[in-house]
Amino acid sequence: MEDIKLLLTSIGLTKQESRCYLSLYKLKESQAGKLSKKSEIATANIYPILESLIKKGMVSYKIKNNIKIFIANSSDSINEFIEEKQKELDEQKNKLKKAISQLKTEDGTEEVSNYKYFEGILGIKSMWCELGSKLSLLNKEDTIRVFSSKEKTFENLLAFYDDFHKKRLKLDIRYKLILTKNAKEHGEKRKKHLADVRYLDLQNDVQWGIVGGFLFMYYANGKVPYAFLIDDDKFAKSFGFVFDMLWKLAKDD
Repeated sequence: MEDIKLLLTSIGLTKQESRCYLSLYKLKESQAGKLSKKSEIATANIYPILESLIKKGMVSYKIKNNIKIFIANSSDSINEFIEEKQKELDEQKNKLKKAISQLKTEDGTEEVSNYKYFEGILGIKSMWCELGSKLSLLNKEDTIRVFSSKEKTFENLLAFYDDFHKKRLKLDIRYKLILTKNAKEHGEKRKKHLADVRYLDLQNDVQWGIVGGFLFMYYANGKVPYAFLIDDDKFAKSFGFVFDMLWKLAKDD
């Protein structure tokens, strides 16, 4: 019974409403006084609670000898209440979307910070999610460029990278990747996914890359992994120039 009470409160009923409904459900029908004793809710509170449950469609009543007899509606009424709550949530969601759209600047783009800082593995994953959301802004002639780090500094993110690449492949966006020489297995996998891969003898712990006008950098191997995402064409172009120079030095195998 306690589990049911918790479920009822989770869909929007108060604790007293849950207790009142379940007590009445057991009694099938009852006067307010008897229900007050059964539910251990003060008589002064029982009437407002019953009125609230009537509005929610979970309780009804009949008049017998000028006395109100309250009746617990079938459990189907709970489903109907949930559906109504879902409608309310959908309406609130739509209102929120409209409110968010009003925060956009006059040219239709959202105002964002020049850079964001992310902390922890979940933070880095959030950064990749944000980068994934920017892929649709790229042109097909754009190429994502990533300069990796030495071996074992990115292994805990490999599975998550796959989700990013699935989005990239759907949009037919090319990808250039410079890997350490010891990561050829990973490189061969990426080659199958619309990617050009080259190798260098890397000793750096930080990975970085360019996605459109965004430059990202992250360190994923310490006790507290962290990342930066910079929204700035100048940074992106400058690091893109550096990447292109390193690309020429890197080897195909």
